[in-house]
Amino acid sequence: MGEISLPRVLIVSIPKGGTHLLMQAVLGIPGMTQTRKNVFKPSTNPILPGQMGVMHLPHSRQIERFLKDNQVKVLFISRDPRDIAVSMMHFIANAFPSHVLYPAFQQFLVTKQTRLSAIINGVKFNTDIVDTVLANSLHVASGFSEFPNIFESCSPYLPWCKARNVCHVTFEELAQPSDRRTKALGRIVDFLLDDPSSLQMPKPVMVAKMEQNINPAVSPTFRAGRVGDWKLEFEPQHKADFKRIAGDMLIDLGYEHDLSW
Repeated sequence: MGEISLPRVLIVSIPKGGTHLLMQAVLGIPGMTQTRKNVFKPSTNPILPGQMGVMHLPHSRQIERFLKDNQVKVLFISRDPRDIAVSMMHFIANAFPSHVLYPAFQQFLVTKQTRLSAIINGVKFNTDIVDTVLANSLHVASGFSEFPNIFESCSPYLPWCKARNVCHVTFEELAQPSDRRTKALGRIVDFLLDDPSSLQMPKPVMVAKMEQNINPAVSPTFRAGRVGDWKLEFEPQHKADFKRIAGDMLIDLGYEHDLSW
């Protein structure tokens, strides 16, 4: 057996896209640890072997090239944007008081229906918020005049799906124990480890260790973790708005074949 050679790993995700699920899987690889170091801070070294960084990082070719040049292996996880919208709505309302929309959720957008509509459609502070004091405070707090719609929230990250030297997995693949999860974890192992035998264990054993380390309930941001949760939350108007704003995105990601859902 050769010396253990662990990869430099960066997990990239859309907010509420399954970040902790993938983190837990990677940390199931013996010897891997998480770093909180800023990968792009000039005064620091890139991620070291055996370290995993995590970022909500919009794609750019410059960043992609930087990571490749520094031998950082990128794992990108995506999720059905409809479930992202539902998860974000609940997260802001119940666990994210520092979020720019939290005051609006407490004072103005007080029902699940209006809150979900805000995530899907976005919020123009000066026209959608009737309380001018609240509208001004949201503007000042965020530095922007509006909160982006679901397409604008997701689209900056999606080029990672097709970027070179990136392993793309989905929340849906990892969410539940299944052959699908096992195959996805196997792809991750093949991508991260040039020589899996250097870890002195068979690949199926390593995959099993990764799977055993997955426990969504211990994530600080975990709520339900269901696939297709949007079906329980979307009303007809939410569906119509989502199709108009981000229907093509669902098709491009393979979650729908057309707009008839």
